[in-house]
Amino acid sequence: MSTPPLQPAGDPSLLSGKEEFAAASRHAEQAVRAAKAALLAVVKAADDQNIASKFGHADTAAFLEDFLKFSPTEASRCVQRARTFCGSRALATGEKLAPQLEYAGDAMRRGELTDSQLDAIRTIITKLPRRIGIQERRFAEKTLVDAASQLRARELHQLGNRVHGHLDPDGTQPSEEENATPRREPYLRTGTDGRLAFRGSFDAETGSLMQEILSPLAKPRTDDKGKTKDRRSTAERNGDALADALNLIADSEKLPIQGRERPHLTITLSWDMLKDKLGQVRAYENTVISPEAARRLACDCDITPLVLGTQAKPWTSAAPNGWSPMNCVRR
Repeated sequence: MSTPPLQPAGDPSLLSGKEEFAAASRHAEQAVRAAKAALLAVVKAADDQNIASKFGHADTAAFLEDFLKFSPTEASRCVQRARTFCGSRALATGEKLAPQLEYAGDAMRRGELTDSQLDAIRTIITKLPRRIGIQERRFAEKTLVDAASQLRARELHQLGNRVHGHLDPDGTQPSEEENATPRREPYLRTGTDGRLAFRGSFDAETGSLMQEILSPLAKPRTDDKGKTKDRRSTAERNGDALADALNLIADSEKLPIQGRERPHLTITLSWDMLKDKLGQVRAYENTVISPEAARRLACDCDITPLVLGTQAKPWTSAAPNGWSPMNCVRR
């Protein structure tokens, strides 16, 4: 079904129906993209002729920051797009030169690509190894541009990974240093409430292993009929999966711990605190936990209760009457 043409001087508030709004938004967006393409052509010409130096600026990006009030990020990206997608002329002969990415440049001038899609295509092609020939690069560029009508920038990056795998299946050979000391850098910080915050990165091999372990554990839960009934977010499912994986590791007989037992936990608290569940206990890195949390941590452990006398000396190895490790209750 054809959509009604948009009148350039029309009032958007008078549009009625989703088809008119769709046509109006596409028309306006293409006009914006065409204007941006024209700006990039000007920027490319200014960059080729080093206009910035005539105005006392170090480079074209600084010139754009001053004259167009761009942020440094906007100015840098504008110059990168101009150099990648806009053609130029040879200063000596005036011959017209094709842009670095000609197919994407033509699509840009037709208003078919967003800024984020242009950046994605430029990044993907730039990261191709130098050993990839010109014909393969053009194939990759055309594949990405053709797919851009259906894919967002994030999805283009995913397609780009598959294109990289097709053109360079062996990948870049890691150096001996990288093989000897792969980068695995998680940063851990324990808060006063005991919650652990972490960030960091793993090398590709370890990252793939982690994803393989967490993926089956993070699947949405289903009911008895096989229907998905899980309101957890993706982050929550991944967090629960990581907790499950840690429990599996703790139960593994291959875990390198002393005496082939689970990790030791030493907790010191008064009998009244444990009995009445009142007060606070200090655990790892001076983290403050409640007596109830201490009871939960002791679940599934081999417990040796030790009661101290008033002189902080062992009084007996038997627990006072009325308490047993079996009183631990798992949440």
